[in-house]
Amino acid sequence: QDMTKKRRRGGGAPEGEKNGRAKLTTRQVVLIREAPMIFGTKTKLAQEYGVTTSLVSQIVKRKVWKGVKR
Repeated sequence: QDMTKKRRRGGGAPEGEKNGRAKLTTRQVVLIREAPMIFGTKTKLAQEYGVTTSLVSQIVKRKVWKGVKR
């Protein structure tokens, strides 16, 4: 219950690079979003940055890393 109140006040987990578990930097997220999405690109990007293709897809669709404007 206390954690719910904290999140409402904006006291949740840090976002983006400030989160200690982040595997990417803001610059890397921008580069992923700017990359042309042709067949096989997500797989190559995932391998290059050491993340999953699912994460790359979520970044491109802006489901994660929403705070990055580009």
